[in-house]
Amino acid sequence: MTHRRLFPPQTAGREPGPGLADCRPGYFDLPARILAAAGLAVDGAVHAYLAGHYALTAPGISIGTWFRTEAVVAGLAALLVIVLRRLVSDVLGWLTAAAGLVGLIVYQFAGLYEASPFVDLNELLWTAERTMSLPGQGLALVCLTPLLLGHLHRAVGRTA
Repeated sequence: MTHRRLFPPQTAGREPGPGLADCRPGYFDLPARILAAAGLAVDGAVHAYLAGHYALTAPGISIGTWFRTEAVVAGLAALLVIVLRRLVSDVLGWLTAAAGLVGLIVYQFAGLYEASPFVDLNELLWTAERTMSLPGQGLALVCLTPLLLGHLHRAVGRTA
């Protein structure tokens, strides 16, 4: 009966490559993806709901059109984060959440609503829908950031 070694013998002066545990996603991967997709789904649902209200106030390309676009992109990103599980889907989800979050905060607190071409967004009140969209986008960012860093870590480990 011959015994086969599980690992090749190390040669002198050579550093061992990354182990199996270093190259695969961790236990955090699936829960982070589920929470990120939930946050993106909330963001998409809120924008889809609000799109109908804002589309009634202006003809042509209105803020309702932008909200519908955000809803579609957020829904697609949520689906891809769960199904595809690749760097591209994680980047799309992260950028969607970041753009929505930064846009909402900057628009509200930097006073851009005063100079906005979208008259229908010139409101100072935080509605219930806005307060639901904000944590959804934040949750997606918090969950997708470690996943993106993991992709980067694995890519650097492969090239080293």
